[in-house]
Amino acid sequence: MSRRRHVVIMGVEIPEDAPSELKDALARRNRASLTGVCECGARAQLANGGSADIDGIVQAVIEHENGCPASDAAIEAIAVRTGWCP
Repeated sequence: MSRRRHVVIMGVEIPEDAPSELKDALARRNRASLTGVCECGARAQLANGGSADIDGIVQAVIEHENGCPASDAAIEAIAVRTGWCP
C-alpha cells in the first residue's frame, strides 16, 4: 500500500512598493523555493537528515552561496541599505 504525501511550498510576498533590488532578490528566492535549485547553484536539502518533527513535517532548506542575493544575509542587507521595511 502506498502512502500519500503532501507538499507545501512557502514563498514570500513581493511588496509592490519595495525597491527593485529587493523585489529581484525575493523573486529569486521564490524561484529557488519552487524549483529546489537557486541560480547560485544551491540546492534544497532535507533538514535534520530528512527526519520529521513531532508534527510529522520534514523541512527543506537552501543554503545559498556567498554573495547570492536570495540569501538571508543579502536580503537583510538590501533592506537596510535601501531603508525599506514593511
